[in-house]
Amino acid sequence: MSIGGEFNNLNMKTININELEDSVREGKFLVDFYADWCGPCRAISPVLQKLDEEGEITVLKINVDDADPMSLSSMGIKSIPTLMAFENGSLLNRASGMQNKEKLLSLFE
Repeated sequence: MSIGGEFNNLNMKTININELEDSVREGKFLVDFYADWCGPCRAISPVLQKLDEEGEITVLKINVDDADPMSLSSMGIKSIPTLMAFENGSLLNRASGMQNKEKLLSLFE
């Protein structure tokens, strides 16, 4: 199994960075900026999967290796995983690094 296979087996939707604005318009979204080779990104995946399965928050994933570096820079992505909480198109909060479920939920408060 490839490292990327762990991500591909999850049900979370992967989007392109250019689709971000349209993808977070209505509802609550947690956007995970990740890379397949990133250990902390792989470690947080089960937490993100659980949040996504619970249904209140939709988790979207953006692979930084497939994204334009200038776009990442303009969004302030300096490390991965970086997680951004959106509600109805507005950025509420962000966090970087390994986070537990409670911390991720608190991004929406």
